[in-house]
Amino acid sequence: RDSVDRFREEMKLRGIKAGVFYGGNSDPASFARDMCIATYGIASKGIDFVPPFTLLVLAGPRSDVRQAMGRVLQPQAPCMPMILDVVDDVEPMVKQAERRRSQYNAARFFVRNDV
Repeated sequence: RDSVDRFREEMKLRGIKAGVFYGGNSDPASFARDMCIATYGIASKGIDFVPPFTLLVLAGPRSDVRQAMGRVLQPQAPCMPMILDVVDDVEPMVKQAERRRSQYNAARFFVRNDV
């Protein structure tokens, strides 16, 4: 949660209005923001955000991200969705990233490693 709040403050300094979602603080007004920042626990729940998200940044050590992927795979999305998966170059994180890659492949995502 602290990371979510710090990220929101960084976006605010850059003039980007960001709403936050985490347990106990899911502000409905956040839907009308430029960006929504959430913990994995909230992003993985079966919530249909309106308007649908088109970009998901995964920056945490998770192996199973199928539910979170669903946040950007809504059929009414206005453009092609994208997932940016941040991977630390540390052995446990690399292994988890490999598991996520298999989920992306199963969902028939186009995967690039050069970003």
